[in-house]
Amino acid sequence: MKTWILTLALGAAGPASAAAAVPSPSEFLGFTVGADRTLADYRQIKAYLQALDAASPRVALQDLGKTTLGEDLVMAVISSEENLRNLPRIRGSRSGWPTRAG
Repeated sequence: MKTWILTLALGAAGPASAAAAVPSPSEFLGFTVGADRTLADYRQIKAYLQALDAASPRVALQDLGKTTLGEDLVMAVISSEENLRNLPRIRGSRSGWPTRAG
């Protein structure tokens, strides 16, 4: 599942010019994603998502609360710049949208 999240984030990062500024998951993590006996942990994945958020206007990282281990639980919203600007309106129109845990 962790590899799927990274693949989804990388695949939606945007056009080639924007993607050039964003390191691939393998470049960022320092190992080939999907290779035998290598697996990114939650902190590494979260750090990569934070790098995507900083490098791309098409990624917005949102805090959902804490995990059972006390880590910050985050959600990466990957969409067009226009959709991210309209996120409050879009969020209001969807009843099942995740909200910050209280």
